[in-house]
Parts: sequence; C-alpha cells; structure tokens
Amino acid sequence: MFTDENLKYKNGEVLPIHCLIDGQDAHSNKAGYGPKLKGELHYHDYIEYIYVLDGKFKVIINDEKFNLEKDDFLIIYSGEPHGFYRNDENSYRYMVLKFLPDLLYTKPYTTNTFNHYINIRDKKSLRIIKSNPELKEHMTKAIMNFESEEYGSDFFLRSNLFSVCAVVLSHMDKNNKELSKSNAITSVQMPVFKLIHELECSIASMSTKDAAIFCGFSPGHFSRIFKSATGMTFHEYTRKLKIEDAQRLLSCTDDSITNIAYSLGYCSSSFFTKEFKAEKGITPMQYRKNLTKI
Repeated sequence: MFTDENLKYKNGEVLPIHCLIDGQDAHSNKAGYGPKLKGELHYHDYIEYIYVLDGKFKVIINDEKFNLEKDDFLIIYSGEPHGFYRNDENSYRYMVLKFLPDLLYTKPYTTNTFNHYINIRDKKSLRIIKSNPELKEHMTKAIMNFESEEYGSDFFLRSNLFSVCAVVLSHMDKNNKELSKSNAITSVQMPVFKLIHELECSIASMSTKDAAIFCGFSPGHFSRIFKSATGMTFHEYTRKLKIEDAQRLLSCTDDSITNIAYSLGYCSSSFFTKEFKAEKGITPMQYRKNLTKI
C-alpha cells in the first residue's frame, strides 16, 4: 500500500531536478510518471512543489489531508509519505517541481536562509501558498527549461528553482516568525546545521557525545547551542527523525509494532509507543489505523 519512489535518472545520472506537468513526464512525454491521483502512497528524497493549474484534488501527507484547488501551491518535504486523490471526475491540471535538498546545501557556503528553509518542516502554515502569480511563472519556466535540449538550459532550470525558493521564503518571512531576522543563524550555530544535514542523510543514530564531537563542542556546550539553533533538545530532534522513519514503516510494511521498534533502535515496543505518542499525539497502532480510513 506504500512505495519508495526511486530517484529519477537521465543518461545513467541522477536528476537533481525533475519536472512534471498534467501527470506526464515533462522530459520524455511518456504518461504514468507523475502523480496519477489514484491514492497511491509513496515517498522520495526530493522536496516536491505542486502548483494547481485547474481542478481540485486532495493530497495526503503523513496522515493529514490537504484539499487543493486552482492556483494553490503545496510543499511536500523529502521523505514524507504522501498520495494524491481525486475529489470527483472533473478534469485537473497541475505542475510538479521536484529537487534534491542538497541543491540548497552547498557547504561551506550555505546561507542562513537556506539552512532555515531545510529545517522548518512539519508546520502546516508553511504547506500551502494561495494564488501567487510569481510561483506559477517560475514553475512554468522551470518546466520549459527541463524540456529544453538547448545548451545552458540546466543553468536556467536551476535559476528557475532558486527563484521559486526565493518566493516561498519571502512568503514564509512575511507570514511566519520562523525566519525572522532575530532568529538568524550565528556562526557558532553553523556546525549544528551541518550535523542536522548529516543526520537527515544518514540512517545511523548518533549519541549526544558523538554529536558534540562532530560539532567540535563539549557535550554541555553542544546541548545549549543545539537548543538555541533548533528550539529542540538533541534528544527531541533525533526522536523526531526516528518517528518519521517509523511513519514510513507503519505505512509501507506489515511489520509488527515490536519489529519496527527494534529496527529503529528502541529497547522495547512500549518505550517506542511512548516516544511515538509524545511526538505525534497518537500511538503507532492508532496511526496505522488512521491510514486505512483515508
């Protein structure tokens, strides 16, 4: 009932940016590559932007429902279980722009803004932007350049992507406190965001001591810097990552709660259940049952 959508390739190389329009692959014009609105849950490493051109449909992200209509723009972050569902038999058209998060993380030159952008997931207020013509324009140009075989089109495509990201960030800055200048990342916090990038790209767990060594801090100093940079303790953050993995396992496998708990490094299913409920507000069993109701 749930699939891991593989990375997109061209000439044997991973496509860092991939575009779709109207449920067709914009590069090859072959049908069946895009969201088919049949309710097929999947996840991938790409950050995904959806822009609705016409019609209405529903998107499930994790176990939350989002009803989209014309000129809605939706953000789906990497690794999030999601599926597309038709509301009725009316026609629909949409654009999709997918890109690997690493495109926004070019260490050591990553800007404070991009660091914030990569780490402000899981906030409903940052999911949907209504009726923004700039987003439509830049995404349309991105698809045109994705389809183009002209020399230099890849550079124009990346420029289009960064333009979309800039509009999204501007919206976030105006409508949320998350990106306020008072929360700008300091130089002493930069190692923490490099650590976060490492953790999100790795399946291995890390102790507070090892994390402190990675950042070049003492454990106590690391804990204070991490909390000031993220608003969470290191335990809370690593728990969040584990629970995200748990959501995927609960959705895409029939493994027992006990087996999932052990696979994620928990010593018992009861402790895993306690941690899951602390993060999501419901038990793993309730989460799995909610998926069957969608």
